[in-house]
Amino acid sequence: MPSYLTRSIVLLVLAMAGAATPLSVGAAGNQTTADSDSSSGTVTVVASLGPVVRSGGGGSRCGWSWLTVGDLVSWGGQPAVGGDSQPDLAAKAVKIIDRVEYRLYVVSCPDDTTFRYVRAGIRAADLAVAVRDFASELIELPVSDVNPSAAVGGIVNLGLWLAVTPVTIDPITAQAGPAWITVTPQHVSTLFDFGNGDSVTCLGAGTPIVDLSVVEQGPCGYTYGWRSPDDDPYQLSITSMWELAYTSSGGAGALEPLLRTVTFDYDVDEIQTVGTSG
Repeated sequence: MPSYLTRSIVLLVLAMAGAATPLSVGAAGNQTTADSDSSSGTVTVVASLGPVVRSGGGGSRCGWSWLTVGDLVSWGGQPAVGGDSQPDLAAKAVKIIDRVEYRLYVVSCPDDTTFRYVRAGIRAADLAVAVRDFASELIELPVSDVNPSAAVGGIVNLGLWLAVTPVTIDPITAQAGPAWITVTPQHVSTLFDFGNGDSVTCLGAGTPIVDLSVVEQGPCGYTYGWRSPDDDPYQLSITSMWELAYTSSGGAGALEPLLRTVTFDYDVDEIQTVGTSG
């Protein structure tokens, strides 16, 4: 079974009753093409294999139409053999790959129109890998907003405020023929591991500091009780968790969450106070 990587299709097989109008698929490329050869009556199209995966637009979906031979011929400007009344105009364009039927669709999205081959009988569950991979590409490593920052370093008994820069990811939709799935990534929690055996999990992106004069830790916070060893700073790790709730043509649910982790040095010092008598 071929993967859902975009590629050129070089052979078209028609499933139709009656005489067939010759059709072929163009050379490598992703552009939409429907050209005709008046001498042979051949209509040439360029098509790609697999789903369309898009982000944004509030999860809006493209329009998919399973093509008839008549559709292709009319675009190419050549009449079908036998005329419009013949049953070949009702036949659908398909391709057989390793004994599996693939159907040819025209896909109308807000920004472009393309041709796509899609395996017959495809389900929303078959698109889960494609949409999760797309989400994985969009979700980046967390950006620390811990205070005091790593550049400054911490002080024993000075409270930390724990946060990362908030990020929002638009809904992601994968479609293939009648099947579709829309995932809405949501940053649900952030785990802070302080490199000394302690950790704190905060909702969402945590709580950034708003008043630099406070010494207490934030509502999402932590306080180091011991300095880091000489020349050996703590390794502070931040892990963001993204849930992938979805709706689809096959129902609703959630895909396996995505985790993103960043680790950096965090040096903690101790301030010694010296008093005088009298």
